[in-house]
Amino acid sequence: MPEWLVALACGFELAAAVVIISPMVSSKTKAVFGCGIYGALFCVASFKAISGDFSCHCFGVQELPIWVIIAFDLAASITFGFLIFVESREERIAIRPETAVNMVSIIAQGQRI
Repeated sequence: MPEWLVALACGFELAAAVVIISPMVSSKTKAVFGCGIYGALFCVASFKAISGDFSCHCFGVQELPIWVIIAFDLAASITFGFLIFVESREERIAIRPETAVNMVSIIAQGQRI
């Protein structure tokens, strides 16, 4: 594999990690991004397994059985895919701001909840 392609792949993986752990990116964006990345990695590992490779050499000289990589990538992709459809707490508040306004007005009036 050419060195420029390895450098490009390393840069992409680093950028992906920053996006997934960044607090400035919404939960749904992280989930879609993670699902896409691990889905692509699952496809690559599956192709290598079908081609007859024992390891995908994802970790340099450290060799892991390709089926371990496939299982991890599939589990991560499914997990991120599930998170796409889960509504986070921040999104629930953002969707229903009138709830917060009602609660503040009730408290300001001194009524019991």
